[in-house]
Amino acid sequence: MTRLALLAVLLNSGGAAVARTPALHVESVHRLTFGSGLAQLGRERPSEGSAEGPASLVVDGSGRVFVLDQVNRRLLVLTRGASPWTVALPDRPFRDVTLDGSGGFWLLDAIGDTVVRLDAAGHEMSRLTLAGPLLDHAMHVTSLHRADDGLYVEIMWLYTVKIGDVQGQALVERSALPGRPVGPRGSLRAALAGRAPTNAVNLTLHPAGRAPHRVARLDFDDRVMRLDFAGLDHAGAWVAVRLGREDATPSGDFEVTRDREVIVALEPNGVERARTTLPRTWLPDDQPHPVTLGGDGALWALFLDEAGGTVWRVSR
Repeated sequence: MTRLALLAVLLNSGGAAVARTPALHVESVHRLTFGSGLAQLGRERPSEGSAEGPASLVVDGSGRVFVLDQVNRRLLVLTRGASPWTVALPDRPFRDVTLDGSGGFWLLDAIGDTVVRLDAAGHEMSRLTLAGPLLDHAMHVTSLHRADDGLYVEIMWLYTVKIGDVQGQALVERSALPGRPVGPRGSLRAALAGRAPTNAVNLTLHPAGRAPHRVARLDFDDRVMRLDFAGLDHAGAWVAVRLGREDATPSGDFEVTRDREVIVALEPNGVERARTTLPRTWLPDDQPHPVTLGGDGALWALFLDEAGGTVWRVSR
């Protein structure tokens, strides 16, 4: 089913939740330790400032994983059954990565007010300026997205602004979408249901030129600490949320307990198909984009613990 056909199904369905049916298939695909070696992830924990770990990942149609290992200034490339390799990056504070559709990459440098395009070897091909119409401050950009009709950046996890065309050329006139683009005629937005703290998420489709349509309400058994992903593939929708509890400590501080990631798969009509839980560890490391939809139609995640990181693959 194409994304355009899927949008039509979502728009014309009631989206009511029913009992979950087939289980999702969960795989631990890669296990990595911390360090600067070939098969390791960089990590910094300064005495002042934020701890840094791998920022994000992107996966192509063959299941090849590209991890943005910004501490080691590289993309770490992981393939099943093969040795890892790396693509050296310019010395810039990149925060997100996506594929450019031609073998190269787009990387987000919000501090430098740019999105940089690199070829497969890591050589700079072009760059776009972030600040401009519909985007007053580059530091408000939280992620990068390439859709069928161009290049988008997400603003404060709320809406996306189209800054480039399909060739990556800057647009004179920009446009904005609520949520993230899911096709040429719409966008999808996941948001907390009501005021925080809350245990529920609403998933809403915004078709171009038509009123928004709530696809589903997802309820959970703990507080939603963060929305990590919402998007469509050929078979329906995916949502990933981080759950946990904030419990008071004897010293009067708070600590997060019961930390975990819940992955939810929905059918094309918005009905929940299945959900699964992945283990997480609450760490100070700044990991802004740990979940992505791979080109193979599976949801991929990189979660850290004190010893390293695990790359997970979740599929229908």
